[in-house]
Amino acid sequence: MAVETAGELFEEAVAARKAQQPSKAVTLFQLAANRGEPRAMLELGKVYRSGDGVAKDVKQSVSWFEKAANAGNPSGMLYMGAMYAMGEGVPRDDRQAVSWYSKAAAAGNIAGMDALGQIYLSGRGVPKDYTEAVRWFRQAAAGGNPAGMFHLGQMYEKGWGFERDPNQADRKSTRLNSSHLVIS
Repeated sequence: MAVETAGELFEEAVAARKAQQPSKAVTLFQLAANRGEPRAMLELGKVYRSGDGVAKDVKQSVSWFEKAANAGNPSGMLYMGAMYAMGEGVPRDDRQAVSWYSKAAAAGNIAGMDALGQIYLSGRGVPKDYTEAVRWFRQAAAGGNPAGMFHLGQMYEKGWGFERDPNQADRKSTRLNSSHLVIS
């Protein structure tokens, strides 16, 4: 029997999950994660958070998200930001949330870019800064993130970060609608 690589184990785990075999998927994700596969670490964070195939354990979820993030997985970084922002499995810490969202955005994660825009818009963990919020929403929107497009449209509509421009807001809404996304 050939020794499977971490990537092969990960792909088998994904197939097991699609086949509605959550316990088998978790076992395979665990094997892949133990061999250093960051995507498996991320998936273990998700399953421990949801309790799909394992007993729900938010602290274990955070541990796996952190391992994925530290292994360079941008989605792991995003999840760490969210966990700190919500105080889920860790004490709520806006500065930690900003740090993790910044790492995710720097790694090219467009959801992380949108999250940073929301942070600067709200002033949670950083001084409120509409210009910085617009910068992050623009980057998220340019990457195709629907939430970034929506938030950028809201900024134009309200005139936050630059002069109010309902026409630009309408263009952002049209772009969302052409993507078959409806936000009400």
